[in-house]
Amino acid sequence: MPTTKLQSRPRKISSGIHSSKLIHVYLPTVPRGLRKVIVKNELIQATWESETALSTFQPYNSDVVQDVVTRLIPYRSSVFSRRSRRKPGAWPRERPEDEYYNPFVLLLNKALEAARKELGCASGNYYDDLQFSVYDRQVEDTDDQAHPFEPGLVGCVRTVGPEEKLNWNEIMVPITVKPSWRELVEQALKYARSLFATSAREFALVISFNYKTTEVRFLFFHRSGLTSSPPVQLNTEKGWIRFIEGIVGLASVRDRSGAGMETSRDTSSYHLPWFGLCKIEELHYTMSEVTTAA
Repeated sequence: MPTTKLQSRPRKISSGIHSSKLIHVYLPTVPRGLRKVIVKNELIQATWESETALSTFQPYNSDVVQDVVTRLIPYRSSVFSRRSRRKPGAWPRERPEDEYYNPFVLLLNKALEAARKELGCASGNYYDDLQFSVYDRQVEDTDDQAHPFEPGLVGCVRTVGPEEKLNWNEIMVPITVKPSWRELVEQALKYARSLFATSAREFALVISFNYKTTEVRFLFFHRSGLTSSPPVQLNTEKGWIRFIEGIVGLASVRDRSGAGMETSRDTSSYHLPWFGLCKIEELHYTMSEVTTAA
């Protein structure tokens, strides 16, 4: 089958950017192992970068964004100032990957806390209890136990303890931290697949942080592939504002639907035509029993 040469620059279509460039940068030319074959097959010609990704998936109020930016001026100055590199929470420079975990978790939680304060403490939104934590150990129900997933950072409804083990259905927002976008997207796709496998979803958010460039992307995985926000550089004013837009959008999600969850069912109930919301009382067959019987 003839192949088409990848474009060196993205081409604009409708409201977004078709990112042949992203595919070229992210995906290895020679797959190594089944996982990477799956990644390449799933994302090739199905990866988009769009300036409107955040406003589409996680709409935000621009006035709230500006208020959060103003509220965080002292914090941001202390984190990215050259004089503060030795202070707790200051940004590390040219360190191993795991030394970026705590500073990035602190930054995420500070930004999320500020967004909640500006939105109002009694907002009643979907992510009101979301807290980011350093995890860096195996997730219990990873589908490939020979190559277990060990997300460095996770977002859950509570702060995760240092010895606590999680299942994927407890992780609301996984975070990837790597030195290259190829590695970040490959890992993010694996996490998104696990989220889709353990909960009924229309899309899954993974936040990715490139510690070599100090850039963040919000990655939205869906049935058609991946839609990514452009990279935003945290230590620039413009990049910081775009990052806060993503956090305010996250804090503003109102319900399960806005978080990408399938609203017709969850793990305990189904919304059936004519019957409405029905709670599961008894499980008659498991998938393995049905498969065996067939």
